[in-house]
Amino acid sequence: MREIHITKIFKYLLVGIPFMRITLAYVAASLVFGFLIGILIARLNMSKLRIGRIIAQTYITLTRCTPPLVLLFLTYYGLPTFLRNSGFQIGKVEPLPFVCLTFSIFVGSSSSEIIRSATEAVGNSQKEAALAVGLSEFQAFVLIILPQMFKVALPNIGNTIIYLFKEGSLAYTIGLHDVLGKVLFTAAGERNLYLLEAYLALTLVYWPVSIIIQKLFTTLEKKMQYKRKENVTQAEEKLEARVKEENERTETNEYRLGIRARGIS
Repeated sequence: MREIHITKIFKYLLVGIPFMRITLAYVAASLVFGFLIGILIARLNMSKLRIGRIIAQTYITLTRCTPPLVLLFLTYYGLPTFLRNSGFQIGKVEPLPFVCLTFSIFVGSSSSEIIRSATEAVGNSQKEAALAVGLSEFQAFVLIILPQMFKVALPNIGNTIIYLFKEGSLAYTIGLHDVLGKVLFTAAGERNLYLLEAYLALTLVYWPVSIIIQKLFTTLEKKMQYKRKENVTQAEEKLEARVKEENERTETNEYRLGIRARGIS
């Protein structure tokens, strides 16, 4: 049986960890641009225009039916070729922008469904109540709708981040030196004699980060639930105090009217 070289595992860890910044960069960029795409797709999907719903549903279906690796290759190799054939002058193609573009497309699809389901879970009654008490549509969205949507969507947002962190490892196939790419390219330079150690080192990177992200979102979700209960309790106390005040005012007015009636009689 082949011996596992512990020193090689630590060597690959030390080689790969500094390139975590590349991984975090495309994860953050894909999240931002992906959710911007998702907002647009969700609006189209919930619009009254049939053509808008068709565009949104076609986008979601095509994205779900395309493997990430296939879309990555289509983006990285196909898009520059198409642009060159169209007359655009393109120099050296860097892989990082195409990785961000590819995963922004995937996040746009999943986030549109997250936004749509969160919007439907909150409902229009909250918005109508906020408008009835004098808030503008923007204030109603920011103060009332958005916090509730965020709470509903929080678990799915955490899953999306973990998905990006793991599936983004496919970027090494087009030459990106992120954590996985740097470790595997280093192992290739040693004739792939220590691939097992390389993958064990990568496991020691991906597992802890994924667990931390999961625990972070679980804790945040619990805190938001506690805060919501606290706000509901405060609202109920205020409502009870207001009802009590109204009852006392009514009793006082009835007492005064009774005294006045007796005085007149």
